[in-house]
Amino acid sequence: MTLGKPKKINQSILYIVDKTFPSDENFIEEVFTKLIPNLGYSASLIIRTNSKIIPKIKNWNHVNLHFFSNEMASKNPLIRIWRMIYNFLILYKVLKKNEYDILHVRNWVIALIYSKIFSSIFDFKIVFQLSYDQFELRNENIKRMQGIKKQFNYVRNEFWRKVSLIIMKRVDVVLPITDLLKEKLISRGLSEKKLFAIPYGAINDLIKYDQNYLISKKLKLCPKSKKIILCLGTCEPERRVEFVIDAYRKLNKVRDDCFLLIIGGLKKDAERLRKYSSSMGITDNIKILERVPRKNVDMYYQLCDFSLSVLPPIEAFHIATPGKLIDSFSNGRAVIASKLYEQKKIVEESNGGILIDYNINELMKAMDWMLQNTENTKVMGQSGKTFIEKKMSYSSIVKEIDKIYKNLF
Repeated sequence: MTLGKPKKINQSILYIVDKTFPSDENFIEEVFTKLIPNLGYSASLIIRTNSKIIPKIKNWNHVNLHFFSNEMASKNPLIRIWRMIYNFLILYKVLKKNEYDILHVRNWVIALIYSKIFSSIFDFKIVFQLSYDQFELRNENIKRMQGIKKQFNYVRNEFWRKVSLIIMKRVDVVLPITDLLKEKLISRGLSEKKLFAIPYGAINDLIKYDQNYLISKKLKLCPKSKKIILCLGTCEPERRVEFVIDAYRKLNKVRDDCFLLIIGGLKKDAERLRKYSSSMGITDNIKILERVPRKNVDMYYQLCDFSLSVLPPIEAFHIATPGKLIDSFSNGRAVIASKLYEQKKIVEESNGGILIDYNINELMKAMDWMLQNTENTKVMGQSGKTFIEKKMSYSSIVKEIDKIYKNLF
Protein backbone atom coordinates (compact mmCIF):
# COMPACT_ATOMS: atom_id res chain seq x y z
CA MET A 1 0.00 0.00 0.00
CA THR A 2 1.28 3.49 -0.89
CA LEU A 3 1.24 5.92 1.99
CA GLY A 4 0.26 9.45 1.14
CA LYS A 5 0.97 12.47 3.26
CA PRO A 6 -1.71 12.82 5.95
CA LYS A 7 -4.22 15.61 5.51
CA LYS A 8 -4.71 18.44 7.95
CA ILE A 9 -4.96 17.14 11.52
CA ASN A 10 -8.48 17.18 13.01
CA GLN A 11 -8.45 15.16 16.20
CA SER A 12 -5.91 13.25 18.23
CA ILE A 13 -6.30 9.53 19.01
CA LEU A 14 -4.36 7.21 21.31
CA TYR A 15 -4.68 3.52 20.44
CA ILE A 16 -3.93 0.92 23.13
CA VAL A 17 -3.71 -2.60 21.69
CA ASP A 18 -3.38 -6.08 23.21
CA LYS A 19 -0.43 -7.19 21.09
CA THR A 20 3.36 -7.14 21.30
CA PHE A 21 5.61 -5.10 19.04
CA PRO A 22 6.28 -5.67 16.24
CA SER A 23 2.72 -6.85 15.64
CA ASP A 24 2.10 -8.83 12.47
CA GLU A 25 -1.67 -8.35 12.66
CA ASN A 26 -2.83 -6.54 9.54
CA PHE A 27 -5.71 -4.69 11.20
CA ILE A 28 -3.44 -2.89 13.64
CA GLU A 29 -0.88 -1.82 11.04
CA GLU A 30 -3.19 -1.05 8.12
CA VAL A 31 -6.05 0.62 9.99
CA PHE A 32 -4.43 2.22 13.04
CA THR A 33 -1.03 3.23 11.63
CA LYS A 34 -1.92 4.00 8.00
CA LEU A 35 -5.54 4.51 6.98
CA ILE A 36 -6.83 6.39 10.05
CA PRO A 37 -3.89 8.86 10.06
CA ASN A 38 -4.39 9.38 6.32
CA LEU A 39 -7.88 10.67 7.07
CA GLY A 40 -6.31 13.51 9.02
CA TYR A 41 -6.23 12.18 12.57
CA SER A 42 -3.12 12.62 14.70
CA ALA A 43 -2.55 9.09 16.00
CA SER A 44 -0.36 7.52 18.67
CA LEU A 45 -0.21 3.88 19.73
CA ILE A 46 0.68 2.03 22.92
CA ILE A 47 1.68 -1.60 22.49
CA ARG A 48 3.44 -4.22 24.63
CA THR A 49 7.13 -4.90 24.14
CA ASN A 50 8.63 -8.37 24.40
CA SER A 51 12.02 -6.90 25.18
CA LYS A 52 13.31 -6.18 28.69
CA ILE A 53 14.68 -2.93 27.28
CA ILE A 54 12.12 -0.48 25.87
CA PRO A 55 12.76 -0.14 22.09
CA LYS A 56 14.12 3.20 20.92
CA ILE A 57 11.84 3.30 17.88
CA LYS A 58 9.47 6.27 18.15
CA ASN A 59 7.29 5.95 15.06
CA TRP A 60 5.48 3.25 13.12
CA ASN A 61 4.27 4.46 9.72
CA HIS A 62 2.12 7.51 10.61
CA VAL A 63 1.79 7.00 14.39
CA ASN A 64 3.88 7.88 17.43
CA LEU A 65 4.84 4.78 19.44
CA HIS A 66 4.79 4.24 23.19
CA PHE A 67 5.44 0.96 24.97
CA PHE A 68 3.94 -0.97 27.86
CA SER A 69 5.91 -3.66 29.63
CA ASN A 70 4.58 -7.13 28.80
CA GLU A 71 3.03 -8.34 32.06
CA MET A 72 1.98 -11.60 30.37
CA ALA A 73 5.60 -12.62 29.73
CA SER A 74 6.12 -13.63 33.36
CA LYS A 75 4.37 -16.34 35.41
CA ASN A 76 5.50 -14.70 38.65
CA PRO A 77 2.43 -12.87 40.08
CA LEU A 78 4.58 -10.24 41.82
CA ILE A 79 6.39 -9.37 38.60
CA ARG A 80 3.05 -9.20 36.79
CA ILE A 81 1.62 -6.83 39.39
CA TRP A 82 4.71 -4.63 39.22
CA ARG A 83 4.51 -4.43 35.43
CA MET A 84 0.82 -3.54 35.61
CA ILE A 85 1.66 -0.68 38.00
CA TYR A 86 4.48 0.38 35.68
CA ASN A 87 2.08 0.42 32.72
CA PHE A 88 -0.41 2.49 34.72
CA LEU A 89 2.30 5.08 35.35
CA ILE A 90 3.42 5.02 31.70
CA LEU A 91 -0.12 5.75 30.54
CA TYR A 92 -0.41 8.61 33.02
CA LYS A 93 2.87 10.05 31.74
CA VAL A 94 1.73 9.80 28.11
CA LEU A 95 -1.65 11.40 28.85
CA LYS A 96 -0.09 14.21 30.89
CA LYS A 97 2.38 15.04 28.12
CA ASN A 98 -0.06 14.81 25.21
CA GLU A 99 -3.65 15.93 24.71
CA TYR A 100 -5.95 13.29 23.17
CA ASP A 101 -9.55 13.57 22.06
CA ILE A 102 -10.12 9.78 21.87
CA LEU A 103 -8.62 6.74 23.59
CA HIS A 104 -9.35 3.65 21.50
CA VAL A 105 -8.64 0.46 23.48
CA ARG A 106 -8.63 -2.91 21.74
CA ASN A 107 -9.59 -6.03 23.78
CA TRP A 108 -7.40 -5.14 26.75
CA VAL A 109 -9.62 -4.94 29.86
CA ILE A 110 -6.87 -3.73 32.22
CA ALA A 111 -6.01 -0.90 29.80
CA LEU A 112 -9.72 -0.08 29.59
CA ILE A 113 -9.87 0.24 33.38
CA TYR A 114 -6.83 2.52 33.34
CA SER A 115 -8.43 4.63 30.63
CA LYS A 116 -11.67 5.01 32.57
CA ILE A 117 -9.76 6.06 35.69
CA PHE A 118 -7.82 8.71 33.77
CA SER A 119 -10.90 9.99 31.94
CA SER A 120 -11.89 11.71 35.20
CA ILE A 121 -8.58 13.62 35.09
CA PHE A 122 -8.11 14.19 31.36
CA ASP A 123 -10.89 15.09 28.98
CA PHE A 124 -11.22 12.39 26.31
CA LYS A 125 -13.77 9.96 24.86
CA ILE A 126 -13.27 6.19 25.23
CA VAL A 127 -13.83 3.65 22.45
CA PHE A 128 -13.52 -0.04 23.32
CA GLN A 129 -13.09 -2.55 20.49
CA LEU A 130 -13.73 -6.28 20.91
CA SER A 131 -12.18 -8.42 18.17
CA TYR A 132 -13.26 -11.64 19.92
CA ASP A 133 -15.04 -12.83 23.08
CA GLN A 134 -12.02 -13.57 25.24
CA PHE A 135 -14.11 -14.86 28.15
CA GLU A 136 -15.97 -17.49 26.13
CA LEU A 137 -12.67 -18.66 24.64
CA ARG A 138 -11.12 -18.95 28.10
CA ASN A 139 -14.11 -20.96 29.29
CA GLU A 140 -13.44 -23.54 26.58
CA ASN A 141 -9.91 -23.92 27.95
CA ILE A 142 -11.17 -24.06 31.55
CA LYS A 143 -13.51 -26.95 30.67
CA ARG A 144 -10.46 -29.17 30.16
CA MET A 145 -9.09 -28.40 33.64
CA GLN A 146 -9.73 -30.44 36.78
CA GLY A 147 -10.50 -29.84 40.45
CA ILE A 148 -9.61 -26.65 42.31
CA LYS A 149 -7.70 -25.25 39.34
CA LYS A 150 -10.84 -25.46 37.22
CA GLN A 151 -13.01 -23.82 39.89
CA PHE A 152 -10.49 -21.05 40.54
CA ASN A 153 -10.06 -20.17 36.87
CA TYR A 154 -13.81 -20.24 36.25
CA VAL A 155 -14.47 -17.81 39.13
CA ARG A 156 -11.63 -15.55 37.99
CA ASN A 157 -12.88 -15.54 34.40
CA GLU A 158 -16.43 -14.69 35.44
CA PHE A 159 -15.13 -11.94 37.73
CA TRP A 160 -13.26 -10.26 34.89
CA ARG A 161 -16.23 -10.72 32.58
CA LYS A 162 -18.42 -8.80 35.03
CA VAL A 163 -15.78 -6.12 35.52
CA SER A 164 -15.48 -5.64 31.75
CA LEU A 165 -19.27 -5.30 31.43
CA ILE A 166 -19.38 -2.70 34.21
CA ILE A 167 -16.66 -0.64 32.50
CA MET A 168 -18.16 -1.06 29.02
CA LYS A 169 -21.43 0.42 30.30
CA ARG A 170 -19.48 3.53 31.27
CA VAL A 171 -17.48 4.16 28.08
CA ASP A 172 -18.67 6.18 25.09
CA VAL A 173 -18.64 3.54 22.32
CA VAL A 174 -18.14 -0.23 22.13
CA LEU A 175 -17.18 -1.90 18.84
CA PRO A 176 -18.01 -5.64 18.87
CA ILE A 177 -16.65 -7.61 15.94
CA THR A 178 -20.01 -9.07 14.84
CA ASP A 179 -23.73 -8.35 15.06
CA LEU A 180 -24.10 -11.54 17.10
CA LEU A 181 -21.63 -10.30 19.73
CA LYS A 182 -23.48 -6.96 19.67
CA GLU A 183 -26.76 -8.76 20.45
CA LYS A 184 -25.07 -10.68 23.25
CA LEU A 185 -23.79 -7.45 24.85
CA ILE A 186 -27.26 -5.89 24.59
CA SER A 187 -28.71 -8.93 26.38
CA ARG A 188 -26.19 -8.30 29.17
CA GLY A 189 -27.31 -4.74 29.71
CA LEU A 190 -25.29 -2.56 27.30
CA SER A 191 -27.13 0.20 25.47
CA GLU A 192 -27.69 -0.47 21.78
CA LYS A 193 -27.01 3.21 21.09
CA LYS A 194 -23.33 2.83 21.95
CA LEU A 195 -22.73 -0.46 20.08
CA PHE A 196 -21.45 -0.55 16.49
CA ALA A 197 -20.28 -3.81 14.90
CA ILE A 198 -16.87 -3.48 13.19
CA PRO A 199 -15.75 -6.72 11.44
CA TYR A 200 -12.34 -8.14 10.73
CA GLY A 201 -11.43 -6.88 7.28
CA ALA A 202 -8.97 -7.43 4.49
CA ILE A 203 -5.97 -5.52 3.25
CA ASN A 204 -6.66 -3.50 0.11
CA ASP A 205 -3.47 -4.19 -1.86
CA LEU A 206 -2.37 -7.82 -1.58
CA ILE A 207 0.94 -9.03 -2.93
CA LYS A 208 0.36 -11.13 -6.05
CA TYR A 209 3.08 -13.76 -6.14
CA ASP A 210 4.73 -14.86 -9.38
CA GLN A 211 3.52 -18.28 -10.55
CA ASN A 212 7.05 -19.65 -10.99
CA TYR A 213 7.88 -18.57 -7.44
CA LEU A 214 4.78 -20.36 -6.12
CA ILE A 215 5.70 -23.53 -8.02
CA SER A 216 9.20 -23.48 -6.53
CA LYS A 217 7.68 -23.15 -3.04
CA LYS A 218 5.20 -25.93 -3.74
CA LEU A 219 7.93 -28.33 -4.85
CA LYS A 220 9.54 -27.96 -1.43
CA LEU A 221 6.32 -29.29 0.11
CA CYS A 222 4.94 -31.84 -2.32
CA PRO A 223 5.00 -32.98 -5.97
CA LYS A 224 3.73 -30.41 -8.46
CA SER A 225 0.80 -32.65 -9.45
CA LYS A 226 -0.68 -32.64 -5.93
CA LYS A 227 -3.54 -30.26 -5.07
CA ILE A 228 -2.92 -28.45 -1.79
CA ILE A 229 -5.66 -28.18 0.84
CA LEU A 230 -4.73 -25.47 3.35
CA CYS A 231 -5.79 -25.33 6.99
CA LEU A 232 -4.26 -22.15 8.43
CA GLY A 233 -4.82 -20.69 11.87
CA THR A 234 -4.05 -21.21 15.53
CA CYS A 235 -4.12 -24.89 16.49
CA GLU A 236 -4.82 -24.91 20.21
CA PRO A 237 -6.96 -27.85 21.44
CA GLU A 238 -10.20 -25.79 21.44
CA ARG A 239 -10.05 -25.63 17.64
CA ARG A 240 -9.93 -29.44 17.31
CA VAL A 241 -7.73 -29.59 14.23
CA GLU A 242 -7.65 -33.36 14.75
CA PHE A 243 -11.14 -33.32 13.25
CA VAL A 244 -9.65 -32.09 9.95
CA ILE A 245 -7.00 -34.81 10.06
CA ASP A 246 -9.69 -37.46 10.62
CA ALA A 247 -11.64 -36.29 7.56
CA TYR A 248 -8.47 -36.11 5.47
CA ARG A 249 -7.59 -39.67 6.48
CA LYS A 250 -10.90 -40.88 5.00
CA LEU A 251 -10.28 -38.81 1.85
CA ASN A 252 -6.80 -40.32 1.42
CA LYS A 253 -8.35 -43.77 1.24
CA VAL A 254 -10.21 -42.89 -1.97
CA ARG A 255 -7.77 -40.51 -3.68
CA ASP A 256 -4.06 -39.77 -3.66
CA ASP A 257 -3.85 -36.52 -5.64
CA CYS A 258 -4.04 -34.13 -2.68
CA PHE A 259 -1.82 -32.76 0.07
CA LEU A 260 -2.95 -31.33 3.42
CA LEU A 261 -0.96 -28.36 4.69
CA ILE A 262 -1.64 -27.31 8.30
CA ILE A 263 -0.05 -24.04 9.45
CA GLY A 264 -0.27 -21.90 12.53
CA GLY A 265 0.31 -23.79 15.74
CA LEU A 266 2.73 -23.10 18.51
CA LYS A 267 5.55 -25.64 18.72
CA LYS A 268 3.62 -27.74 21.26
CA ASP A 269 0.48 -27.68 19.10
CA ALA A 270 2.36 -28.67 15.95
CA GLU A 271 4.01 -31.55 17.83
CA ARG A 272 0.63 -32.66 19.18
CA LEU A 273 -0.87 -32.74 15.69
CA ARG A 274 2.14 -34.51 14.16
CA LYS A 275 1.86 -37.25 16.78
CA TYR A 276 -1.86 -37.53 16.15
CA SER A 277 -1.54 -37.78 12.36
CA SER A 278 1.20 -40.39 12.79
CA SER A 279 -0.98 -42.41 15.18
CA MET A 280 -3.74 -42.31 12.54
CA GLY A 281 -1.32 -43.70 9.97
CA ILE A 282 -1.05 -40.47 7.97
CA THR A 283 2.64 -39.83 7.29
CA ASP A 284 2.55 -39.03 3.57
CA ASN A 285 0.67 -36.23 1.80
CA ILE A 286 0.59 -34.06 4.93
CA LYS A 287 2.75 -31.29 6.39
CA ILE A 288 2.25 -29.56 9.73
CA LEU A 289 4.10 -26.27 10.24
CA GLU A 290 4.36 -23.92 13.19
CA ARG A 291 3.32 -20.29 12.89
CA VAL A 292 4.64 -18.37 9.91
CA PRO A 293 5.17 -14.59 9.69
CA ARG A 294 2.02 -12.68 8.73
CA LYS A 295 3.78 -11.40 5.60
CA ASN A 296 3.95 -15.01 4.30
CA VAL A 297 0.29 -15.90 4.90
CA ASP A 298 -0.95 -14.65 1.53
CA MET A 299 1.76 -16.66 -0.23
CA TYR A 300 0.45 -19.88 1.31
CA TYR A 301 -3.13 -19.05 0.33
CA GLN A 302 -2.04 -18.42 -3.25
CA LEU A 303 -0.12 -21.70 -3.12
CA CYS A 304 -3.19 -23.76 -2.21
CA ASP A 305 -6.13 -24.90 -4.35
CA PHE A 306 -8.70 -24.22 -1.61
CA SER A 307 -8.74 -23.82 2.15
CA LEU A 308 -10.62 -25.01 5.24
CA SER A 309 -12.28 -22.93 7.94
CA VAL A 310 -13.85 -25.77 9.90
CA LEU A 311 -14.29 -24.92 13.58
CA PRO A 312 -16.38 -26.63 16.25
CA PRO A 313 -19.81 -25.05 16.96
CA ILE A 314 -18.93 -23.40 20.27
CA GLU A 315 -20.18 -19.94 21.21
CA ALA A 316 -16.78 -18.23 21.10
CA PHE A 317 -16.44 -19.15 17.41
CA HIS A 318 -20.07 -18.37 16.52
CA ILE A 319 -19.66 -14.72 17.55
CA ALA A 320 -16.23 -14.15 15.96
CA THR A 321 -15.45 -12.92 12.47
CA PRO A 322 -13.80 -15.76 10.49
CA GLY A 323 -10.46 -14.12 9.76
CA LYS A 324 -8.91 -17.01 7.86
CA LEU A 325 -11.98 -17.37 5.65
CA ILE A 326 -11.67 -13.68 4.77
CA ASP A 327 -7.93 -14.06 4.10
CA SER A 328 -8.64 -17.01 1.80
CA PHE A 329 -11.32 -15.10 -0.13
CA SER A 330 -9.01 -12.09 -0.41
CA ASN A 331 -6.53 -14.33 -2.24
CA GLY A 332 -9.21 -15.77 -4.52
CA ARG A 333 -9.35 -19.19 -2.87
CA ALA A 334 -12.61 -21.02 -2.15
CA VAL A 335 -13.32 -22.22 1.38
CA ILE A 336 -15.03 -25.19 2.98
CA ALA A 337 -16.58 -23.73 6.14
CA SER A 338 -18.54 -25.10 9.07
CA LYS A 339 -21.91 -23.47 9.70
CA LEU A 340 -20.88 -20.96 12.32
CA TYR A 341 -23.10 -17.86 12.40
CA GLU A 342 -20.74 -15.35 10.77
CA GLN A 343 -19.11 -17.85 8.40
CA LYS A 344 -22.49 -19.00 7.15
CA LYS A 345 -23.59 -15.43 6.46
CA ILE A 346 -20.41 -14.54 4.52
CA VAL A 347 -20.30 -17.75 2.47
CA GLU A 348 -23.99 -17.49 1.54
CA GLU A 349 -23.68 -13.83 0.50
CA SER A 350 -20.46 -14.36 -1.45
CA ASN A 351 -21.03 -17.80 -3.00
CA GLY A 352 -17.36 -18.29 -2.24
CA GLY A 353 -17.39 -21.78 -0.82
CA ILE A 354 -19.22 -24.78 0.60
CA LEU A 355 -20.98 -24.83 3.97
CA ILE A 356 -21.01 -28.06 5.95
CA ASP A 357 -22.34 -29.33 9.25
CA TYR A 358 -19.58 -30.17 11.73
CA ASN A 359 -19.34 -33.74 10.52
CA ILE A 360 -16.32 -35.75 9.33
CA ASN A 361 -18.15 -37.36 6.41
CA GLU A 362 -19.48 -34.00 5.19
CA LEU A 363 -16.00 -32.48 5.30
CA MET A 364 -14.53 -35.44 3.43
CA LYS A 365 -17.21 -35.22 0.71
CA ALA A 366 -16.79 -31.45 0.36
CA MET A 367 -13.01 -31.80 -0.09
CA ASP A 368 -13.58 -34.56 -2.62
CA TRP A 369 -16.03 -32.37 -4.55
CA MET A 370 -13.62 -29.42 -4.74
CA LEU A 371 -10.79 -31.68 -5.88
CA GLN A 372 -12.99 -33.08 -8.65
CA ASN A 373 -14.55 -29.75 -9.71
CA THR A 374 -11.47 -27.59 -10.15
CA GLU A 375 -13.04 -24.91 -12.37
CA ASN A 376 -16.10 -24.47 -10.15
CA THR A 377 -13.80 -24.18 -7.16
CA LYS A 378 -11.83 -21.40 -8.90
CA VAL A 379 -15.07 -19.54 -9.71
CA MET A 380 -16.08 -19.76 -6.04
CA GLY A 381 -12.73 -18.32 -5.01
CA GLN A 382 -13.06 -15.35 -7.35
CA SER A 383 -16.61 -14.76 -6.17
CA GLY A 384 -15.35 -14.65 -2.59
CA LYS A 385 -12.60 -12.22 -3.57
CA THR A 386 -15.08 -9.85 -5.24
CA PHE A 387 -17.30 -9.91 -2.16
CA ILE A 388 -14.47 -9.06 0.23
CA GLU A 389 -13.23 -6.21 -1.98
CA LYS A 390 -16.71 -4.66 -2.06
CA LYS A 391 -17.96 -5.32 1.46
CA MET A 392 -15.08 -6.01 3.85
CA SER A 393 -11.99 -4.12 2.73
CA TYR A 394 -10.13 -2.06 5.33
CA SER A 395 -10.99 1.08 3.35
CA SER A 396 -14.73 0.48 3.84
CA ILE A 397 -14.23 -0.38 7.53
CA VAL A 398 -12.22 2.79 8.14
CA LYS A 399 -15.08 4.88 6.70
CA GLU A 400 -17.37 3.42 9.35
CA ILE A 401 -14.84 4.04 12.14
CA ASP A 402 -14.42 7.63 10.93
CA LYS A 403 -18.19 8.19 11.19
CA ILE A 404 -18.19 6.78 14.72
CA TYR A 405 -15.33 9.06 15.79
CA LYS A 406 -17.04 12.14 14.33
CA ASN A 407 -20.33 11.33 16.09
CA LEU A 408 -18.55 11.35 19.46
CA PHE A 409 -18.43 15.16 19.39
